[in-house]
Amino acid sequence: MPLNESDIAHLIRRTEFTASEARISQLINLPSLSAAVDSIVESNSSGNGSTPTGVLLPFNVSAPSWETITDIRRWWIDEMAFGSQPLREKMGLFWHGHFTSHVGSTSWTGHVLDQLNLYRRNAFGNFRQLTKDMSIQPLMLSYLNNNRNYSTQINENFGRELLELFTIGLETYGLLPGQQFPYTQEDIVSSAKAWTGESTKYLQTLPDIYEYKPKYHVQGDFTFLGETKNFRGFDIIDRVTTAAPYKTITARHIAKKLWSHFAYERPDNTLISNLVSSTGFDNNWDIKALLKAILSHSEFYSEKAKLGLVSTPAEYVARILRISGDRVISDNNRYALYAMVDMAQELYEPPNVSGWKANGYWLSTSQIGARGNFAKLIFSSPASYAIFRDLDSAAVDTTITTSAKRLGIMSVQNDTRTKLTSWLNEQRARSGANADFRSAGLLHLLIMSPDFQLS
Repeated sequence: MPLNESDIAHLIRRTEFTASEARISQLINLPSLSAAVDSIVESNSSGNGSTPTGVLLPFNVSAPSWETITDIRRWWIDEMAFGSQPLREKMGLFWHGHFTSHVGSTSWTGHVLDQLNLYRRNAFGNFRQLTKDMSIQPLMLSYLNNNRNYSTQINENFGRELLELFTIGLETYGLLPGQQFPYTQEDIVSSAKAWTGESTKYLQTLPDIYEYKPKYHVQGDFTFLGETKNFRGFDIIDRVTTAAPYKTITARHIAKKLWSHFAYERPDNTLISNLVSSTGFDNNWDIKALLKAILSHSEFYSEKAKLGLVSTPAEYVARILRISGDRVISDNNRYALYAMVDMAQELYEPPNVSGWKANGYWLSTSQIGARGNFAKLIFSSPASYAIFRDLDSAAVDTTITTSAKRLGIMSVQNDTRTKLTSWLNEQRARSGANADFRSAGLLHLLIMSPDFQLS
């Protein structure tokens, strides 16, 4: 049975930002949907990915340089739009929003680059190991104050967020009999105790690096999730990923967040439970296997999923740049980053430790206006006026359908089609209107349509 063009386009848009006609043609003749998923995931996860390099000058990582942070952001957005492994960048964006930190927490720009590389390099690997690696990354240690977590002055920030956001979460399904919540305030305190002494070594001429300081670690046994011993930091991660029921609750929390990132928000608990059990994610912690299961699931191709997510600013900007061919790394084009600030997503400056939200979070009047202004700027050149000019003599319905496909929209919603049809008929009937004007107008209307704003 041939693959459905709409399904393939949806799969590509959610994994690789832009569903071009050429990319759809590469996958449409594969024998099955699972083969298409395998092709995308494997091609995007092979090797370690590209190496971030300075755009205008070599990265100056020895100081909290605004220019260097800007350059890192520009490189990453360009890699999302034009790189050879866009799914790796989208997964990096997911982990950046899950294991959240902030550029303002470091005095050494290299920590930002190191964390970016950690998330991109391990995007498809083992969740338990990734959690351990991020927990001692200097930017995270600084952001959640664990570099100031001492036995004499316990700081709960990281110990709390590790449980509430990064692993177990706030879910209440899958609990032990009699449990009303997976952990208590005492467990949070114990988690914080375990992380005492996991800190950084300050060097005056070099960046802070991770260092365990045993004299600052709490001595003696304490109880965490029913087990009593003298825990250290990694022991907490091992406990929530090996002991029942916590490992299953953690696995479901991560599966739910991945599903919400790629399909739609608030999935049914049964769907998530089945994904975890079918992949064995609560034992093997194989991120790639879980991602493949999500992308292969029949519900991923439902109408609810196809209409379920608004593009984040990063996704929207990457798609606009890819369609236009305009590289954000060019010396005269920094506007993409300025526009993203107005769209409410500045990479490495999330609003809080829980990261960015979805859908309605991106749809204020000013944020939508910022999207329109960015598209207008990028598509203001004469070359963009002619992008649909060859369709000007075609039937209105054909013009709309074909134009939409060139932008990666395989199925135009009825309301969008009705409005575009009315506009195009009116423009063609006007005296003095020309093909370039209609082409440019149709391009801008499609880009600002709900269909294009969907991820």
